[in-house]
Amino acid sequence: MSTASEQTAIDNEKAEITLQPEQMQDIIDKIELSGVLGRSKLYANLLRYLCGTYIDGTVPKEIVIAIEVMGKNSDFDVKNDSLVRVYMHKLRQKLSEYYSLHGRDDLYQISIPKGQYALLAHAQHSPNAATAESHTELHQPTNTAEARSKKIPFFRLIVVIAIFSVLLAANLFYSGLNTQEADKVNPYINVGQHPVWAPLLADDEPLIVVIGDYFIFAEHVNEGDSNRFIREHHINSPADLDRYKQSSEGTEDLHNLNMSYLPRAAAFALKDILPILSATGKNVTIRMSSDIKGSDLKSQHILYIGSISAMGELRSFAFQESDFTIGRSYDELIHKATGKVHTSGELDPANHGDSFYDFGMISSLPMLDGHQMMFISGTRDTGIMHMAHILSDQQYLETMTSSLDTSSQPEKPLSFEAFYRVIGYDGLNFDAEKIHVGPLDYKRIWGGEMMDVLQ
Repeated sequence: MSTASEQTAIDNEKAEITLQPEQMQDIIDKIELSGVLGRSKLYANLLRYLCGTYIDGTVPKEIVIAIEVMGKNSDFDVKNDSLVRVYMHKLRQKLSEYYSLHGRDDLYQISIPKGQYALLAHAQHSPNAATAESHTELHQPTNTAEARSKKIPFFRLIVVIAIFSVLLAANLFYSGLNTQEADKVNPYINVGQHPVWAPLLADDEPLIVVIGDYFIFAEHVNEGDSNRFIREHHINSPADLDRYKQSSEGTEDLHNLNMSYLPRAAAFALKDILPILSATGKNVTIRMSSDIKGSDLKSQHILYIGSISAMGELRSFAFQESDFTIGRSYDELIHKATGKVHTSGELDPANHGDSFYDFGMISSLPMLDGHQMMFISGTRDTGIMHMAHILSDQQYLETMTSSLDTSSQPEKPLSFEAFYRVIGYDGLNFDAEKIHVGPLDYKRIWGGEMMDVLQ
């Protein structure tokens, strides 16, 4: 039983202490070198930012962290967007992992208390612990009977450890069987581990699923008349509308209705994709493409689902180094090397009551700070739905990537595009022909004018 003075010493070890700047910097360096923060630089940047506020003696607010660490604008809504809180929660877990695996012998320990955005430090070991341990070793019992009495509990401990090991091995064995059975029941677990999906799902970084919606605005023509609803492909957000009104004459009657509509293909595609995200336990935020901002691309993975015409600002990334370019309309895609035009026949009246061809694209490329961007898109609904179907089926995934080198994942960033001609009938997708699968030069994508989008 501990005496009062001994208990006070134990409590003092866990009490908050103040570290010198160089001591705190050394701790941060060791945590980074351990690798527990993962590939993303955001956790390291967040930890170093908190280290700076610790040294300065300040406690930052959530909005300040969102702006200064995660690149958000001053209008970032911390009440409805949990991005900062999610990263703080994950960082707490990473610190706990460090001290359980690498930092058990560290003299000092840092932590982030729940509900706070500041580092705390306390002594993990008493400075006299090593001396006390040596002192104990020098005073081992020398009497034979006394020594024998000490060995008996040790022998029992060995037996307990052996029994525990057998039980643990049996538990792992049966857990493995259960996992195998679970994989059979839920094939999406294996799909989510495929090299195409792994860059987005294998880590604990947050993921934004961007749904391609169509921004709608109105024109008020005459007093007393109802508004005329307008959809323009080059105006796909309130910001686009504001820029158009500032640069064009005769636009004073155009009004933002805060309205958009979602193509039915997005719902059918989500039916195939959401089970994959759910099986991997991914933290997902869903956003409309008309609401997406350039700053959203800095701190999380991006998965776009929708038509090419609804990509908005993301279209630049999808087509910057693509082998295809958009033709006279979004129903036309032109192969750059051959000049061949691929035109969707989904809305062609001549195909009414007959089969037709639509076109779908899947592309994936690394972003800055170790994040990944993937596109599930098409010229029309049929192409979009079939691309989601391909990405949700293990066999289709293997066929699609058979000509790509994915063996080095995740060390080498995955960057590719796939282009399909999809056979449709009566608004349904039936089969597809792979026309092109090839790598994307992501180093050319993240350079020059593309950096302006991220500012």
